[in-house]
Amino acid sequence: MSPGGQICGDDEGQVPCYDHFHTSITLTSDWKHFKVPVGCLVQAGFGLFEAIAQDRLQRIQFSLGSGHAFGFWIDDVAFYK
Repeated sequence: MSPGGQICGDDEGQVPCYDHFHTSITLTSDWKHFKVPVGCLVQAGFGLFEAIAQDRLQRIQFSLGSGHAFGFWIDDVAFYK
């Protein structure tokens, strides 16, 4: 969560921001189709919400941990039911 969504913040009584819902996947050298159900997304634990606010999604972020010297391609990102 980030402050722009207005469901977290630095004010007293607000849930801390930046404990994003996330999951990890293992990439390979071949094209692969991934489906990530919302129920698989978790937080680190310092900004706990009961569940992800699906009606307030603002962005999807893809990232690699430090020390990786390669790139990756992403195609056809979509939400599904």
